[in-house]
Amino acid sequence: MVWPGRMLLSFLGTETRGTVAAAVESSRSLSGYSLITAIGLLLGFARELMVASTFGLSPQLDVFVAVMSLQLLFGAQIGNALETAFIAGAAKERTSAAAVSSLKPALYGLLSVNAAVVCLLWIGAEPLLRMIFSRFDDTQQALAIHTLHALLLPMVFASTAGLLRGALAVLGSFAPGFLSGAIVSVCTIVSLAAFSSTLGIDALALGVAVGNLCVLSLYVWRLAQLGGFETEKTVIRRSGWFTLWCAAAMILIGELVYAAVTLVERSFASWLPAGAISGFFYASAIVSVPLSLIVMPLVTVTFPSMVETFGRDARAGLALLRNHGLFLLVLSIGVAGLVAIFA
Repeated sequence: MVWPGRMLLSFLGTETRGTVAAAVESSRSLSGYSLITAIGLLLGFARELMVASTFGLSPQLDVFVAVMSLQLLFGAQIGNALETAFIAGAAKERTSAAAVSSLKPALYGLLSVNAAVVCLLWIGAEPLLRMIFSRFDDTQQALAIHTLHALLLPMVFASTAGLLRGALAVLGSFAPGFLSGAIVSVCTIVSLAAFSSTLGIDALALGVAVGNLCVLSLYVWRLAQLGGFETEKTVIRRSGWFTLWCAAAMILIGELVYAAVTLVERSFASWLPAGAISGFFYASAIVSVPLSLIVMPLVTVTFPSMVETFGRDARAGLALLRNHGLFLLVLSIGVAGLVAIFA
């Protein structure tokens, strides 16, 4: 198939050949990342099978899924906001080195935010959980408080990993980000297989904690390889962390709305018989799996170049956004239709 392709390119103009070659190279990269994502999704499916076969639709799993909503908000979603803001800010810099020079100040700022979040959730866990999940009985409330405390460190790992993932994307290293889900799934499967009989639902929290720590360690190792921590002191700006968090705060507004919808859904589900929260969780997982296979690689790979295009020419950036947006819209509708038919 390569030979006819080269023959076709030879008949095209130089500019057209360059465009086609860039598209082919981009498709090759996306197919590779889609393969990594597919492996991660298969491992995620195996993890959910393991969770379902171990805990079923139980009150204990209801508690864990409910508390995970808070863990995702203060961990993964803060990390996603920081990643997006970091990449967007990098578009204003001329070189990757200059963009990544703000990483250390951003990490210092994130350390302060994480310390405040951990303290607040450690002290206010009981009133917060009783307010959101008022229908939990005393046993479930005690388990929820215990689980939330156990997930505080994974929150820190996840939010920090999101910021480092943004720095890796600026440096053109996307593979570690796509491997993160697979790593967490493997750690969770191993933890459940080894400790579920002795630790119960705590084995699930242990797997999440170890998985997030492994992901963070992978990002640190990869950034050290790329020299992401070796920045000139003269380039670092003290206001960099403040600018980053101002941009991240705008993104977090949308994340808060999403988290609020999830929390309200699971709060209402807690009024239903035991297993309702787990049922909502499995249903949302089934819907998100096929979308993630293409949406995640496309958005992750194209976002840095899209931001750069917006920085050069707003009209070109809007055109690129429109093309990608229409493609994702059509794709999402098709996937949602298939899931609805074969649910």
